[in-house]
Parts: sequence; structure tokens; C-alpha cells
Amino acid sequence: MKHYKTPFLLALALAACGGNARKQTLPSVEEMQAEKFIVNTRHEAAVVMDTVIPNPGVKYKERRTINPSSPPVTLHVARALEEKPLSLSAHYSSVKLIKLAHPFAEQERGFLDSTNFTVTFEDGGSIHAMGMESSAYLTDNHIVVGDPVFGYHAYDREGNFEYTIASMEEPPPYGDDISVRIKPSERLLSSISTIGDNCFILSIQSGRRQYGIELHDLATRKTYLSRPIGRDQPKFINADSYIAYRYDAHAPYPSPFMYSFEAKGDTLCRFINHNPVPPRGKGEGARADRGAFYHHDDLLTIRQSYNDTVYRVTSPRELTAAYVLDLGDRAPDIYTALYGDKTGKLLPGPWIETGPFVLVAHTENYDIPVNREKHAVKFFYSHLDKATGKLYRLPGDDFPENLLLPNDVTDGLPFMFANVQSRGKNLYVKYTRSRLEALANHASFASLPAEQQAKTRAALADLKTGELLLMILE
Repeated sequence: MKHYKTPFLLALALAACGGNARKQTLPSVEEMQAEKFIVNTRHEAAVVMDTVIPNPGVKYKERRTINPSSPPVTLHVARALEEKPLSLSAHYSSVKLIKLAHPFAEQERGFLDSTNFTVTFEDGGSIHAMGMESSAYLTDNHIVVGDPVFGYHAYDREGNFEYTIASMEEPPPYGDDISVRIKPSERLLSSISTIGDNCFILSIQSGRRQYGIELHDLATRKTYLSRPIGRDQPKFINADSYIAYRYDAHAPYPSPFMYSFEAKGDTLCRFINHNPVPPRGKGEGARADRGAFYHHDDLLTIRQSYNDTVYRVTSPRELTAAYVLDLGDRAPDIYTALYGDKTGKLLPGPWIETGPFVLVAHTENYDIPVNREKHAVKFFYSHLDKATGKLYRLPGDDFPENLLLPNDVTDGLPFMFANVQSRGKNLYVKYTRSRLEALANHASFASLPAEQQAKTRAALADLKTGELLLMILE
């Protein structure tokens, strides 16, 4: 029997942000002479707020632009494409392997690896997440590693522990199954994200059932803002502003699908949804496309659910089109995506952008556990070479977490499609013992070069329970 991991942020979601749209016409080109928002990452004193600031009004009118010198690239993923494996050695020349030991290993704590995690709130409610792993992120000058259970920690780029950024006051015992109880007066860490050398820590304020944020500067080792933010899960534009994604497919036009806020709470801009509004069906509808949200070169990049355009958030008021995802005539309309039969329909999957290329997955039919069990969903993969603008079909049709990608960079380890991360020009991959074991037991492992097989087995033998291994391609 196959087990499917539950993303922890999804499990923690206090309110579902549904959203669907199919195709959006790009607006006319505007001269990109907008005022730019100055990022101030050094605050003289920490600001602590205990209430959600009301939104008195919208400060700026939104702008959607196309950069004439870098127009959006259309990815026709549904077309017949030339099949070509991804050659990492064409883009990277060296490998750096960094082993990360948990800072509190002597207290019998470690990084999470396929852990089952249960949270019980004493004032009511519980959360259960399966297959949790600790996260790892490269910043400008550090590595940030950790999880909601045993905290988030800063390391230097050589893997030496520096300090703990945030943690639970009384963490539970370490193991494969972890349970915690949260008092009404306590917070539960949820996630961490980074821009530059700034960290943005999201937590649940238990008694209030709302999220809180802490903005932390790795250079000064100080938290410069802490406040509740209601039920939004923020995605940061820079150290001083963030967006809140609030798309409701049934909201009448013109309704905002997204807002931008100053970090202290002032409303900066609202972005109007231009997608067709479908008739309402039975139930809440499927969430077959959750969109895409990530940072590339410290620019927040988004694709609205069931929308074909990928935008860079170039300021709190401006979206600049970067890519268009073309699923062809088999893309579902919004009603079908929400309520209808998606057999034969093409739906977006994971989207991973690195410095030199973009990895794209899409499916035929809805990717949910029951369809996987029945072999009723098919996976397709492609990669865009940014330098040439050419799109290729990537060999393989396994699940994203099981699609093995060879690594032809000297001393590199193989990895799974779903495990790719990127920071600037660097591609990096985090390994736990379970991930290395999955590689060594993969059906395609024997087809890899003997030296790469040996290095993978050696890495597995050397990595202790509770440790992480980070591979950085440079």
C-alpha cells in the first residue's frame, strides 16, 4: 500500500483559499517607470504588535506589465516535444556536499524524516500530518534548517551551527511518531521562508485561531517585527511587504483575488480577478490546481490557480508577466476543474524554476490518491532551457516524488524531481536517510553509473538518523 505525504502547511490551513481560472489576456505594455519600494532590512528596534491593524484603504492601484526587453515565454507543454534528458553538467560544474547535524543531538533531538505529527489544541481541534520532513533553505550567507517541532536553526555555508532562530519552549520526545499539546496561551510554529538574509516565521496563535508572523534578520540575529495577521498565510515580497492570496472562484466580478500589505498591516494594493465566474455546483469543488508561489532571485513569483500566466511581483503594486503555461485545448474550463469529470483533461503539476532552466509537470486527470491507486492519472514532464528558449520533454512518467533524475556533474548524487530547490544560480537538494534509501532502492538506480551508485550508498551509510545532507550544484 502506498502512503501519501500531507504537506504541513496544508494541514495547518485555517481557511481554504480556493481558486480557479483558466486563461487571462495580458494587458497592454506600460512603461516600467513605477516607483520602487525601498527595502529596509535593518530596523533600529523590534516592533511587537498584539492586534491585527484594520485596513483603512488601498494605497496604490495595481499594474500588470510586460517587460519589452524580456517578454513572457510561452511553454506549450501539451504539444509533441523532442525528448531530451536534463544535462546538469551543461549548467553546473561543481558539487558541494554539506552534512548538517542537529544542534541538540545530545538532547536526543534530530531533524524530521518521514515523521507522523499530531497536534492537539487544548481549547479544541487537532491536526495530523504524515511524512513530515525538516526543511532546508539557502540564504545569501547562511543555511536555514528545521521544522515546527524542534525549531529552525541557522548554519553557515560550511554547515557549522550558528544559533537557533525559533523553537518550541518544551519540544516533545524525538521519534517516528510525535504528538504535542498546545495550550491556549502558546503558539505553534508553522513554517519559515527566506529572502536575502531575512526570515519570515509563520505560527498559529492557538487561543485566537489565527496566524502570527515574526520577521527576523540573520545578519543581526534579531527579530524586528512580530504581530498577528489573522487568517492569511503571507507570501513575502520583500522584507517590508507581503501578499495575501484570497481567491474565491465564485466571487462576483470585479473582486480582488490578492492583496499586498506593508509588514505592519497597511493595505498597499489589491489585484482584481479577471477570470470567468463559473456557476456554483454541489459542494466546495475540487482543488485540482493550487497555483504556484515561489521566489526566484528574491522575486516573488506567482501563478493564480487555473490561470495560464506566471507573474513576477516586481513591487507591492506591480505584476510583470514572465511565463505563459499553455495546456492546449484539453485544459478544463473553471466549472469542470471545480465540479466536473476531469478524465482526459490536462492540469498543471509542480513548477520548479532554477537559474538556467524551468522544470514543469502536468497531469492528465486529477492527481489525488484514489486516481493514483487506480492508475487513472498520467504524469508528463518537460524542461525549458532558458538560454535557448527551447522546451523539451523529460523522460519518465512516475509520480514527481518518485521520478529519479540522474546527475552527470562530477561527484553529484541523483535526486527526485520533486526534491529540487533553487537559490540564485545554485540548484540544491536536501537528503534525509529515507530519501537516500528510496534512491538506493529505486528501480532505475541500477542504470546509473557505478561511481554514482557507490557515492549514494556511501552517503547513506555515513548519514545518521536525525541528520541531513545538502547537495549544492554551483
